[in-house]
Amino acid sequence: MLSMLSMARASNLKVGDTFLTKCCGICTVIEYVSYVEVYVKFEDDSVVKTKVQSLERGHCRNLNSKLVFGAGINDMFRVEKTKDFIKQKQLWHGILERCFSEKFLEKSPTYKNCKVSESWLGLSNFIEDVKSIENYEKSLNEGWHLDKDLLSNGSKLYSKDTCCFIPRSLNVILSSYPKKLNGLPKGVKLSKGGKYFAIIQKEGKKIFLGSYDSVEEASRVYNIAKKEYLLNIADSIKDVVPENVYKALVNFNLEKL
Repeated sequence: MLSMLSMARASNLKVGDTFLTKCCGICTVIEYVSYVEVYVKFEDDSVVKTKVQSLERGHCRNLNSKLVFGAGINDMFRVEKTKDFIKQKQLWHGILERCFSEKFLEKSPTYKNCKVSESWLGLSNFIEDVKSIENYEKSLNEGWHLDKDLLSNGSKLYSKDTCCFIPRSLNVILSSYPKKLNGLPKGVKLSKGGKYFAIIQKEGKKIFLGSYDSVEEASRVYNIAKKEYLLNIADSIKDVVPENVYKALVNFNLEKL
């Protein structure tokens, strides 16, 4: 049974009232059915019937919109397709692909169980949030990446609170890769002569760190080199990233990688 409070709230709804949903943009009440349900129209002219309670909580969905990768909603139809908008949409599209595309996850299984916050399922909310994240402009002009791992040390969630913009070279380091099929840890390769090579990648180039008798020693050398590389990058960007990003980088747990 609907509470008296809910009935009172519903009775205050009027045709023409607008609501901002969590993932489908703005909708407008166009017909009052009862204190339980109303019809609303979205910016793409789609009309749906929704519960008043869902509308007030922002959970009203545009069921007529085609879902992107079965989850995302493009609620920005009537906007100018500027160069920045195209980049923003591509960024959003990439996040959804990494989280919801079965074909992508089959090729990149390390992204399995990654999630997108409910708010970011809608393109308009995503763009509004991402533009407020520091160094957003560098993503447009200098190719910085939106990272979900650094601030929460290996987070699986894409959201305003867990993401930050960082240089591409740093994001490559923080990205998680699976162990090789032979079971060796990352950064270690078994040579034909039976030695274990330690190899690190810096700015797209592989750097040989030496050959060792044991996999443990090769892995130790690799981890030391990787931590040093991480700290060098941290120092190089200290003045252009927020303090919390710098501290997270210095204290990042390499075992998460």
